[in-house]
Amino acid sequence: MIALAAALVPPVAMIAIASALRRQLRSAWASGIVRGVALSAGGLLVATSIRLLAPDRAFFDVPAWQLALAAVGTALTIHGRAHPGLVMGAGAIVGLIFGR
Repeated sequence: MIALAAALVPPVAMIAIASALRRQLRSAWASGIVRGVALSAGGLLVATSIRLLAPDRAFFDVPAWQLALAAVGTALTIHGRAHPGLVMGAGAIVGLIFGR
């Protein structure tokens, strides 16, 4: 629950702040703050996903198909070719198929 809150609070807070300060976001300092918070939220998501992949073992003990699935999902989402919800749904289906 703490990891979920840590992953969700920064982006949601930025949406509220951005809507309240829409005019000020055109300045360099405000866009720098937005970029910094976005990068920190991304880092939290990466750290959370690593912990979810390997909760009780070393990262390199994770099966190769899980690492490949995470890499493909990340690449598809970063390049904007697929909606993140579709990537997560497809990942869940592949995990159910290969996880048994």
